[in-house]
Amino acid sequence: FIGRATYAFNGKYLAEASMRYDGSSRFVEKSRWGLFPSFSLGWRIIEEDFLKNSSVLSDLKIRGSWGQVGNQNVGNYPFASTLGTSTYYFNGQAQRTVFYSGAPNPELTWETKTATNIGIDGSLFGRLLGFTIDVFKERTTDILLTVPLPTTYGLTAPVQNTGIVDNRGWELQLTHQNSIG
Repeated sequence: FIGRATYAFNGKYLAEASMRYDGSSRFVEKSRWGLFPSFSLGWRIIEEDFLKNSSVLSDLKIRGSWGQVGNQNVGNYPFASTLGTSTYYFNGQAQRTVFYSGAPNPELTWETKTATNIGIDGSLFGRLLGFTIDVFKERTTDILLTVPLPTTYGLTAPVQNTGIVDNRGWELQLTHQNSIG
C-alpha cells in the first residue's frame, strides 16, 4: 500500500509526505509487514519579495528530506527449515539421503535504510550557471547477512538481522547552459 500527499503554497512553500506499507512472504507473519514513511520540505526563496527582482539570482530553493525504505532480499522462506537431498554410495549401491540443509531464523525482519538530506538548488544570470549542493546521511540497520559459523555447527548458517552501515557525505553539481549562434 502506498500513499502520498503533496502541498504547495504560493509556489514558495513545498511539502510532501508518503507512506509505504510493504508485505513480504519472506518473513514470518508477525514480521511480514513493514511501514516506511518519508517527508520533504522545500522553500523557493527566489519567490520572496526581497529576492524576486534579483539581477544575479534566477532561482534559489532550500530543501530537506527524511525517509525510510525496506529491503527483504533474503531468498525464499529463510524462516523455515528446509530439506536437501544427496546421494552416497554404500557397497556399490547409490543411497539417497534427506537432510536439513540450513538453519531457519524465524526472527528475521525488514532491513531498513533511513536517509536524511539537506540541499540547495540555484541558478545565476538567467539560468546560465546552475548549482546543487547536497549534504546527506544514510543509516542502514538490521542488515540481512549470513554470519559465518564454525563448520562444526553442521548446517548452513542462518540469515540474520545484524550490523549497521553509515554513509555520509556531500555532493556538489555545477552546470553551465549557454547557446552559441
